[in-house]
Amino acid sequence: MGDQPVTSATTDEDGAPITKAREWRALLMVTFVILPATSVAVVGGYGFAVWIGQMFFGPPGHP
Repeated sequence: MGDQPVTSATTDEDGAPITKAREWRALLMVTFVILPATSVAVVGGYGFAVWIGQMFFGPPGHP
């Protein structure tokens, strides 16, 4: 099947074995770094969009 190496689910793209410790580090990185940073970025981006919208259209009020 060509010259592509055969990999299994227990090795990464470099051929190094995936261990439980690496899985835990990846889980903790996603849980405590990536998801909170993404949440802050999304909420901050929404707040920025509302702020810019209020600069152009004025604050919300009664019609």
